[in-house]
Amino acid sequence: MKKKRLLAMGLALTLALSACGGGDTQESKTPTEGGEGETAYATDFYDWQTQANESTTFLINYSEERSNSKVLCNCISPLVEYDNHGNMVGAMAESWESNDDATQWTFHIRKGIYWVDAQGNKKDECTAYDWLTAIEWELNFHKNAAKNTTMLFATIKGSEDYYAAVKDLDEAAGKATKYTDERFATTVGASAPDAYTLVLDMKQPVPYFPTICTGACMFPIAQGQIDELGVDGTFAQQPADMWYNGPYRITEYVNNNSKTMTRNEEYWDKDCQLFEHVYISMVQDAITDDQMFMSGELDRCELSEANLRTIWDDPNNEWRDYLVQPRAVTSNRCLMFSYGKKMEDGSMDVNWNTAAANENFRQAFYYGMDILGYCSYYNYVDPQSTITNTFTCNNVSVFSDGTDYADRVIELLGDPGYRYGNEANRAKAAECVAKAKEELSKQGVTFPVTAWYWIKSGDQAALDLGTIVKDAIEGIADDFVKVELHEYVSNMTQEVTNNSLNSLFIAGWAADYGDPENYNTQLIRGDQSAFFANRAMKVNDMPDSEAKDLLDEYTAMVKAANAITDDMDKRYEAQAQAEAYYFQHALMIPLSSSGTFQLTRANAFTVDFAGYGCMMDVYKNMYATTEKAYSTAQYEQFAADYAAGKI
Repeated sequence: MKKKRLLAMGLALTLALSACGGGDTQESKTPTEGGEGETAYATDFYDWQTQANESTTFLINYSEERSNSKVLCNCISPLVEYDNHGNMVGAMAESWESNDDATQWTFHIRKGIYWVDAQGNKKDECTAYDWLTAIEWELNFHKNAAKNTTMLFATIKGSEDYYAAVKDLDEAAGKATKYTDERFATTVGASAPDAYTLVLDMKQPVPYFPTICTGACMFPIAQGQIDELGVDGTFAQQPADMWYNGPYRITEYVNNNSKTMTRNEEYWDKDCQLFEHVYISMVQDAITDDQMFMSGELDRCELSEANLRTIWDDPNNEWRDYLVQPRAVTSNRCLMFSYGKKMEDGSMDVNWNTAAANENFRQAFYYGMDILGYCSYYNYVDPQSTITNTFTCNNVSVFSDGTDYADRVIELLGDPGYRYGNEANRAKAAECVAKAKEELSKQGVTFPVTAWYWIKSGDQAALDLGTIVKDAIEGIADDFVKVELHEYVSNMTQEVTNNSLNSLFIAGWAADYGDPENYNTQLIRGDQSAFFANRAMKVNDMPDSEAKDLLDEYTAMVKAANAITDDMDKRYEAQAQAEAYYFQHALMIPLSSSGTFQLTRANAFTVDFAGYGCMMDVYKNMYATTEKAYSTAQYEQFAADYAAGKI
């Protein structure tokens, strides 16, 4: 890649640029450099994604994967967003308010903001009606399947009734429906008394509803685009077909190769810092980005375990003084069992499914799987600091006494800490292995039980990590589990999970909004919108078993907790009890939180950021130096300035 960097001087930026969102919280987000003199900032930014995370859709309302939203969140502007300190500020909504019991929310939409096409040509004005169009689309099975319905079902009045009614229509009739139809208007609690006022009626008090508004379920769709492309064309849209109202347009896209985003001159926030272009290279694996950064082709990289080890262990390495840990989206990675795994011929894998349904089998993983090697892959420097024992991350919800919800779950679990790290737990694992073998042998299960774990073909980093996972599981006990590494070609979802071919699956979940409900509802049985329960764990396909009964009990606990709306402490406690129950029965195995080291030219402390929804990968208000990289010392200064409110 030949780089042509456009430079701007830091002093000029300091004088010219102020905080986005109307300057609600900070006077300026311009980074301080911790030294004298002017700093040259890049006006183009070069980033990366792995080919395994290539976009599977360009319709953000259909996306439930961060690999898609990483780009799309820069193309569509939501109702609200967050500044760089995580404070909610207005985006397409200038202001919003609720009634006294938070059963109705009203959003006031900015006037005179237009959608544009990929070339930047103005299309229709973006109005409140575009959110009604989007809500109808998502609640319409024939348009959006069941994607992104969970949050709407949980909050907006009549949403489940409308979904059920439209699903019963034939496909042609379903695709022909619009929010202007009487069925929608009389069923769903969503209306627009005028073009700039959006009113949403809740099925119960939802005081946290604005935090949902950065999730994919609350992004707008222009009816004019649907009229132009048709329902099928809108669903299958490519960047050249898209309408944009966000800070960037995708102006070039080559599948599995590159994406180019160009500044949207019609974007509503005229005061924010934007690059002229963001170039995203699709790399083969998570090692290639390291090489491309060091050769000057990228502006940041996440260091692979091998490269981090090499740099950290050599005090004289040229990159040793440039290791940083930027603010990162926290998502607790967990090992998930498939309870309805199939063979390649479509028949059920009875041996695996029977074993996975056995609690002693799962508890052997919980107590006997040495996860430190897995954690070291992401953080060689301090792997134990990344070990987690919950699915829900910290800083999602807090009790009135200041207790973090995730800490309460750990308290209920008895703070298991590093589960493999003591003799008592190793003895517990050995006991579970013995009991599992005895119980399962009576059911006809043969040992070692074969587990399929999938990695991307040709991805060395994926192979390295897969080997670590294999060794950790096979190390639980001799002749217990044999892990077979299988390879998919390009897309894990389409090739593996959609076909129920995985025995085990590792994934994390970054919150879509500020309530533990967002995590727990991804795991329940009997709900087609539960993301992991359906996608990876196949809990709706599992045979009758003790595990099925446990999952049904967990589901009942979650639903009962979510129904508590008049006392948030009681709500959080009930949700914590449900999550603790889930892990007490080892229905999933918690592994690690994020903590990857980077080399970077980007200052992560200036970027608009939140741990919710699609505001996790924005380039808005990002500054990038043209120097070799930011040093560890500079990042420490940034962190100090950020804590002091100077950035």
